Amino acid sequence: MHASFLALALAASAASVVNAQSSASLAALCKVYPNTPACELSAVCASQATNPACASTDAILASACADPASAAHPSCTPKPTAAPVKGLPTAKAASADVASLCGEMPGMDGCLGTFMCPPANATTGVADCNQMAALGSLCQDMPGMTGCKADWAPFCQAAGNLTPFCAKAAGAGTPTSMSMSMPMPGATAAPGAPSGANANSVVGSLTAVVAAAVAAVLAGL
Repeated sequence: MHASFLALALAASAASVVNAQSSASLAALCKVYPNTPACELSAVCASQATNPACASTDAILASACADPASAAHPSCTPKPTAAPVKGLPTAKAASADVASLCGEMPGMDGCLGTFMCPPANATTGVADCNQMAALGSLCQDMPGMTGCKADWAPFCQAAGNLTPFCAKAAGAGTPTSMSMSMPMPGATAAPGAPSGANANSVVGSLTAVVAAAVAAVLAGL
């Protein structure tokens, strides 16, 4: 019994050491490559530790080291043994997706302001911007677009409601034009805009007046 407890304690201690080492290695890597998807994920995981995509720092480090954009960092030697985060795209893939989507729909929020990505580096194919944040904004607005199906959708199927990549923060977004044009329950017609019943009443009154006038004219003939 004591041997079993000792083995469990040693295993837990070893896991803790590995996680601490991974955290330090990932922090060092992300100082150099802060805009890569793995480092963007690491940043949001600080406040969403229970999300499946945030469960293992070693897995996030493995994703960073599997990404050609950041694989050359010393933190990737030796190579992490954990499996990378499921579905997390590389920096090049995310950059290409954003470029494709913004080429089709340049006026979308994910292509403007703080999300705006410059053209990708001609050699690496990576844009110097927060690719996952931009991709998340675009694909939450238009999830059916081709550029969202290959990389964003598989990641978010595994990551669930991870904010802001897969779910918008509470209170974000505005009503669509359709929802804003729909009348609210219990709303009444504006003054001067008669309902259908009132309109029928007006038409009936006018008809009666015209009929009376015609009758008077005929009587005088």
